[in-house]
Amino acid sequence: MTWERLRALMDNQYYPRDVQRTKEREFLGLKQGNWSVAEYTAKFNELSRFAPHQVNTEERKMDYFEQGLKGRFKGEYQINGSRSNLSEFPGDVLKSG
Repeated sequence: MTWERLRALMDNQYYPRDVQRTKEREFLGLKQGNWSVAEYTAKFNELSRFAPHQVNTEERKMDYFEQGLKGRFKGEYQINGSRSNLSEFPGDVLKSG
């Protein structure tokens, strides 16, 4: 059994469907607001699991991440000339901010 499959089974067991939908909506409306980039990143990672179809590729995940950033961060940062991996993107923002 894969980790993703186990996680899905656990979510179905311990998160009622209405809670899953609420978390998905929370993710879809997630904005950085007054949070630091690190706080926003943690919340993004926590909630993105409830919207797997929205973040099913690294590119889509990076797009959603960037959409929620404050205006001054949007589109300013690239890693080695391009955004290639979300796990590197927040760290790059933290280093550049």
